Amino acid sequence: MSYENWKGKAQWFQTMDVRHIQGSFFEGLKKRAEALEVGEGLHIIQTFEPHPLYAVMEGLGYEHHTEQRGEAEFHVWFCRVEKKEGDSSAPFKPLALLNYPMIKVSASVR
Repeated sequence: MSYENWKGKAQWFQTMDVRHIQGSFFEGLKKRAEALEVGEGLHIIQTFEPHPLYAVMEGLGYEHHTEQRGEAEFHVWFCRVEKKEGDSSAPFKPLALLNYPMIKVSASVR
């Protein structure tokens, strides 16, 4: 299946705007994702492209489609195309928690 096959359903997906959430939103997202049926999905709005989340959601049977709508605004739609049981023992990679625009880099030049 591909985005073309399910894009008509995407407007009905549950939206989670996680741009202002401090800390990890993963546990809440995973619970919602595990509860959805084939053909249902989630719409995530984030300030960066959540690459590590793609693999986690794929492991649960999801496909994704991503659109960048601003310098720090990414919309990702995940549609469940098959029912897979995720590996709940696998830790979520910390890389997904990075919010690059919020990282402050300071350097002193001498």
